Amino acid sequence: MEIEIKNYPTKKSEDWRYFNLPEEKIKEILKYSEFDNETVFFKKLAEKIEHKKYSEFFKEIDYQNDFFKNLILEYGKFEKVQFEEEENSINEYFILESGKVLSRQIDFTVKPNCKTVLTIFFKPLENSFLNILFNFLVMENAELRLNIILDGEENSLLFFRTNHKLLENAKASVFLLQLANSFTRIETMSNLEKGAEFNRYQTNILNNSSFTDTLFKAFHYGENSKSEINNLSITQDKATSILNGLLFIDEKGKNTKAFQNARNIILSEESYSVSYPQLEILNPDVECSHGTSMHSFEEPQIFYLTSRGIEEKEAKAMILNGYIDFFFKNMDNKIKKYFLDFCHKKIKELTNA
Repeated sequence: MEIEIKNYPTKKSEDWRYFNLPEEKIKEILKYSEFDNETVFFKKLAEKIEHKKYSEFFKEIDYQNDFFKNLILEYGKFEKVQFEEEENSINEYFILESGKVLSRQIDFTVKPNCKTVLTIFFKPLENSFLNILFNFLVMENAELRLNIILDGEENSLLFFRTNHKLLENAKASVFLLQLANSFTRIETMSNLEKGAEFNRYQTNILNNSSFTDTLFKAFHYGENSKSEINNLSITQDKATSILNGLLFIDEKGKNTKAFQNARNIILSEESYSVSYPQLEILNPDVECSHGTSMHSFEEPQIFYLTSRGIEEKEAKAMILNGYIDFFFKNMDNKIKKYFLDFCHKKIKELTNA
């Protein structure tokens, strides 16, 4: 199947400034097969789905016309899911077969006073391409908890994007674990109205030649809104992790509280990890901050543990696991154990513990 590479992102576009996936790589991935619209995950989800056009609610945060959105428009498929019960929970394990290509947009609406927990494990196998866009409308006094694990195999290509529209007093929390040994682009956009709250926690544990490029933007348009953005990246071998983050406070965003923090832990000389936190504040009556750190293991920590009879590689694993355990402390307990099991297994691989 021939797919024309048009409107492809370049360095001239601000949001794609640090994203350097070669155009030829896209063509190589897309040549394997046609877009697959029949998967186990989406068949199960279809029980709650109505097929409709792109929701009007998300047009205001459709921040740019990018190539990968156009793939969904031209070749992919729309889904719409509405949650009207007081509590809903979906847990799915999703595998995309080797050489397959999937492009899908899914619109979720969480009705007022409802709570929805969505947990999905995405595992694209070798040479597959996954292009997923989730749009979440969280209505008044509703809550969304989104838990995502990305674990693509070598030479897979992942584009995982989420847009969040939070109405008055709505809440949304996103916990994302990125383990993929692949080329991955992750985007999160959130639009907060009066009293809304958005929390996002992303952990990247990367080795080999994996590449992860992350972009998030939180737009505070209502007063008394809150956001907390946290990112933890652990890189080894020739892995690369890049993060761009923006907190935007509108003139009407009085009493906004917005924070972003990024910690980059580099375990080898050839790995690369960097963060670019940004603030744009148009109202002076706010509490906002951002920060980033970059380091490897601290010698006093290693010395303290090894002096008590713990082998160095086990000591390093303990330190990394401590960062991760603290990072996911706000997750629901059952889901947290599931996430931590994957993290600890990956850390063991990185440290040979």
